[in-house]
Amino acid sequence: MTEPTTEQLLHLVDRAVDGRLLPEEAALLRAEIGQLHADIDNRDEQIRHLDAGLARERARVEQSARRLLPAAQLAADERDRAYAAEQRAEQTEAERDGVYRERARLVAHLASLYPAHIGHTDPTAPGWAVVIIEAPTGQMSWHIAERDLPLFAHVEPTSRICRGWDGHTTEEKYERLAKLVRGEGHTLFRAEHAEAAVARVRALLDTHLGPLASSAVRHALGQPSPAGAEDPNSPIKEQT
Repeated sequence: MTEPTTEQLLHLVDRAVDGRLLPEEAALLRAEIGQLHADIDNRDEQIRHLDAGLARERARVEQSARRLLPAAQLAADERDRAYAAEQRAEQTEAERDGVYRERARLVAHLASLYPAHIGHTDPTAPGWAVVIIEAPTGQMSWHIAERDLPLFAHVEPTSRICRGWDGHTTEEKYERLAKLVRGEGHTLFRAEHAEAAVARVRALLDTHLGPLASSAVRHALGQPSPAGAEDPNSPIKEQT
């Protein structure tokens, strides 16, 4: 006997309600109802099995989460500490740059008061310029960051005629600065600096122009020629 369709079952239910169900139809309806109960029981068993599996999986996940939570918390704490350290480093760098900026402003003012020149003359710090100031109490120099160079637009660039670093240490530099604050060294400064500049120019003239041209320049400037150099205004005797 073929299995009745849903429509046939509904028809049998209607006949049963009306009391017109035949015995063989009643038997068929009871059999289908029994099968339906069996299917429901089977589905219930499957659901209970799935619920048990889900409960076991949930317990396993919760156990794993409890085991991994300390590690996850440690990782989160480490990220927080790294972020805080990065923030502190950025703040410290900004404060340091601010201090460098303030120092550069003061050095720029000092360079406006005394002969000074600036250039990238330190091979050990190619990213920094060096400003050298010839103060009455001695030479002083500072490294200047690239971002602060506009503060030194009034300072002449370092050239061959500029006196280079005299070897002073940081302690000597600030001792010279302290003497400058106390007003020492101003009396002979102008004469000494002028003499040093003249001597530097003379040496450059002799080196790069040669004795004859150097003598001509010296004569034009009213400076004496070095011993042994020929006077360009003296008559040249022809050799016969």
